[in-house]
Amino acid sequence: MERIYSDEIDCITYALSREFHYIQISDNNLEAILIPKFRARNGNHRFRFAIDLGTTNTHIEYCKDGNPPKAFDIEESDKQIQITGFNSNDFQTPRAIEYDLVAKKIGNGNEYSYPMRTVLSETQNTNWDTPVLSMAHVNIPFPYEKHVKLDYNEFHTNLKWSTNNDDRQRVSKYIECILIMLRNKVLLNGGDLAQTEIVWFYPASMTESRYNMFRAVWEELFRINVKGRSIVSISESWAPYIYNSGRQGVDSTVVSIDIGGETTDVLIVDGEKNRCLTSFRFAANSIFGDGYSYDADNNGFINNYYELINNRIGANEKGELCERIKKQKSFC
Repeated sequence: MERIYSDEIDCITYALSREFHYIQISDNNLEAILIPKFRARNGNHRFRFAIDLGTTNTHIEYCKDGNPPKAFDIEESDKQIQITGFNSNDFQTPRAIEYDLVAKKIGNGNEYSYPMRTVLSETQNTNWDTPVLSMAHVNIPFPYEKHVKLDYNEFHTNLKWSTNNDDRQRVSKYIECILIMLRNKVLLNGGDLAQTEIVWFYPASMTESRYNMFRAVWEELFRINVKGRSIVSISESWAPYIYNSGRQGVDSTVVSIDIGGETTDVLIVDGEKNRCLTSFRFAANSIFGDGYSYDADNNGFINNYYELINNRIGANEKGELCERIKKQKSFC
């Protein structure tokens, strides 16, 4: 049990080790019993998820029974949480649930949608030397940088590359929160967990030791939370090529460039032969900033090459593009 306070709301989180049949609530002299009406779900639909855990943002897509992939969503028909409200004027409780558990709806025009910020929320008194539970002590804060934060929470980014021991545990919990949502998605939509497949991506510039650490985390948490058919990793260099070659076919030399927030991956394929594969930690955040806290208006790379690139574009009679670059420069 975790009790957390703020100036506006008093939250108590209960984490149970087994199933329950009913909930008894008491407040002073008032008592009530809640009996959840669980829905039995048995199905044979096959789900496959692809997860790109990026430095700045995370994206998740999935397909059901081999249909075209789409961004991960939670709709009214498969919402993963039920809010029981006793005060119709209470607007803090739904926001606290979005910060501390999961959003009621995701995607399809709703306020929260993937891709979204790679960030983990934890209570201020979280002690990483003791057991920490996903969806209890820590979770994905969906309203992060969209709404005023609750003052009992702390937020941590840069999970992917940090060498801090606590951050290594945080990225493990972040992955587990994702897997719990995916498991619920399968069960609520008549899926078969035993047939569930997951693909996760990694940059080729990631060191072998760090890759092995991530692989061990993904596989262990997949075994505990999903118990699915398979979990495999694919290099971020290969992923765009595999996707596009499968849709359009390739009969010539192809250069695939994946520019992420922290790393850039480049793959050169001649026919079906891999000619070059490289990856380096110089990418969008280094030049343009991350769109949140790092402002690149005075970035040395932009200042050094802006005029050169602008002049070359102008020499090629791309005046309209030059004007657009000038207008956008202040946003770089």
